Amino acid sequence: MLVRQRMNILHNTSKHQYITKFNNYLLLTIYNIIVVSIIIIIIMSLTVIRWRLNHR
Repeated sequence: MLVRQRMNILHNTSKHQYITKFNNYLLLTIYNIIVVSIIIIIIMSLTVIRWRLNHR
């Protein structure tokens, strides 16, 4: 009985760690996507401004 309870506790903690790891990974991925999109938007706007300045 005690052994089974311990195994259950171990299983639950490992599951919890896995979930938190997954959440961290998800947050990191979302953060990376946001950063990349912001960089792309900045670069595009810069190129558009340059293009307009050059073609005046």
